[in-house]
Amino acid sequence: MRPRGPPRPGPELTRAPPVRAPRVPPEWLAAVAATLGVPAARCIVVGSSGALVSAAAAAGMVAVALPRQAALAASYPDAAAKFEGWGPGYATWPRLAGLARGAAGR
Repeated sequence: MRPRGPPRPGPELTRAPPVRAPRVPPEWLAAVAATLGVPAARCIVVGSSGALVSAAAAAGMVAVALPRQAALAASYPDAAAKFEGWGPGYATWPRLAGLARGAAGR
């Protein structure tokens, strides 16, 4: 009889070390905007990680936090806005466009 359940690590099966998501430097985001010929202040970055939101704000972009379900209570001090999802009552294209217009007016 074969054992049930997931295979257990052994000589033929090992676990990979956890992989950390790479950090996006603000300079990279600014270079993307420059390559596209768009001023950084006219760019909106929607991110689920605090590091991406902070990098976008540091690059002079409008940073919007859209956290994963597990991080809804997280704080995003660099975000211009924080939405809990997409759609009516949450993040919509008109609301994002309004943030961009507001940033352009500063």
